Amino acid sequence: MHSIWAHLSHCAGSFSLGAAAQCTPCPTGRFQGSNGTSFCIDCPIGKHANETGLSACFDCVPGKFATKNASSECLLCPAGRATNRTQATGCDPCLAGFVTRIAGGVTCLPCDPGFYADQNASVECFACPGGRFSNTTGLTECSRCTVGKFSAGSTVSFNATSCLPCDPGKAAGAAELDQCTACATGTSAPNNGSDKCTPCFAGQFQSQLGQPTCEDCDAGLYSAVPGSSQCTNCTEGSYKPIRSPQLCSACEQGRYQPVPGQRNCLNCSSGSFALETGRTDCLPCPSGRFAAIPGQASCAACDAGKYSKGNASICTPCEVGRFANIQGSGDCKLCPAGRFASDGVNGTQNCLDCPRFTNQTLQGRGACVLCPGGYETTSPGQSECRICNPGYYRPAGLNDACQQCPPGQYQDQPGTLICKNCTGGNFTSVPGQTACSRCQAGFFSPPASSECKPCLAGEISRLPESASCEKCKVGEFASDEKLSVCSPCISGRYARLNGSAICEPCETGRYQPNASAADCINCLAGTVTEVKSQVQCSIVGVGVCYACSVCTLTVGALWWCVDVFVAVQRGQVRSLCWSFAVL
Repeated sequence: MHSIWAHLSHCAGSFSLGAAAQCTPCPTGRFQGSNGTSFCIDCPIGKHANETGLSACFDCVPGKFATKNASSECLLCPAGRATNRTQATGCDPCLAGFVTRIAGGVTCLPCDPGFYADQNASVECFACPGGRFSNTTGLTECSRCTVGKFSAGSTVSFNATSCLPCDPGKAAGAAELDQCTACATGTSAPNNGSDKCTPCFAGQFQSQLGQPTCEDCDAGLYSAVPGSSQCTNCTEGSYKPIRSPQLCSACEQGRYQPVPGQRNCLNCSSGSFALETGRTDCLPCPSGRFAAIPGQASCAACDAGKYSKGNASICTPCEVGRFANIQGSGDCKLCPAGRFASDGVNGTQNCLDCPRFTNQTLQGRGACVLCPGGYETTSPGQSECRICNPGYYRPAGLNDACQQCPPGQYQDQPGTLICKNCTGGNFTSVPGQTACSRCQAGFFSPPASSECKPCLAGEISRLPESASCEKCKVGEFASDEKLSVCSPCISGRYARLNGSAICEPCETGRYQPNASAADCINCLAGTVTEVKSQVQCSIVGVGVCYACSVCTLTVGALWWCVDVFVAVQRGQVRSLCWSFAVL
């Protein structure tokens, strides 16, 4: 017995049944840690014995497990599960977003960016599909790309860790797109990440797909609506000068364009106009108006005194004999009779009245005609001249009215060029007489006199209508004016000259016994006249003294006068004393 027991005492890791002389190793999956036992113990869960004759079970290492007793080996955690514990009785399933791709996983590995695992115990991470991305590890799903971005999805060579913005010229109008759409013609997307393509503005176009910008329409072209894929010619009556997004502009006033697709408009030519904008042609200026320079929106009215027939660049001055008294005349009118227009250079606004003393019987004349001699016009603007009345005259060529015959003249006929002179002895004292008046006797007037003048003292006119006065003859006189006869000088007086107004008295020492005498007679020696106007001489008395002025002596050929003489004998005179003598 002792020997058997002694043998059994060394049977650790084995057992012995009955009186067996030797120990039997515990089979795999079982162990015996004590000596001398007759049985082996099952390895508990989480442990294993992969050999026989073990005195202890081995712990399942991380990544392995044993779910039942007496396991001869620990099982690898299947893919999609893992454990980092020893003595694991089971493996934990990898949470969504984590995987183990092979068995025996100690820990679950997170899905890389661009991948996901949406279920627990996943053995593989799935690539983010197009339109989705993941930018961190361990995600259970991929995020959706927003509008304006896209993702083609993860591939072997590319992880979809983010959505990419659409390139210029492309757009993503919805979320979760795997690619951007090229902009259609007539649209553009200028920026990265556009969620839509923008229609080209009016005035722009895009004829190609996938373009980042629209192009401005060229000069002479336009697009009227947004989203145009091509430009259209500017219509007639419009233009566009440069390449720009602007629309075509209507031709301005005074300009036109008959051809489509032009970069500019044309000026209306002189004599035409365009009042409205957008004209395809210009209108001719109507009559009475003009356009002097090109490019006019309206035609100006011709000034008064000028006219135009239409389509005119200048107004024409009214010709001689014509006038236009208002602005905008299409023609000039004829000056009526009695009026004229002489300015054919500047044009006449109003015909002028023929001046006084002229007339014009015809229409449309440039001058008036001076009335002929003997005719006149009394007011301006006359078509006919009027005959001068009797008492009036008008010489040919006189720029004046009929003139009254001046004093001293008359006219008894109408329409004469001159007046007649009053004949001698006749007169007119006021103008405009048709006959002359007679001068009375004692008056006279030479031809063409305006008055009768009285004959002066010493002169007479014997008859009416005398042209002159006649002087009184020697021995006669006329003592006053206006006399028609001369009076004879009485005795003792004389008138030595013709035309005497008085008869002179005979001086002392002289006498005249006859009437109408032309001179007096000297007293004879020894006779005297002591006073004037004597008709005879007296004989000198004795002893009577006479003044020197009474007596005269003849001494030789000289007359001497002395202060005092005395008659010493009758009829003789001698000197008593000589006071002085004067030659």
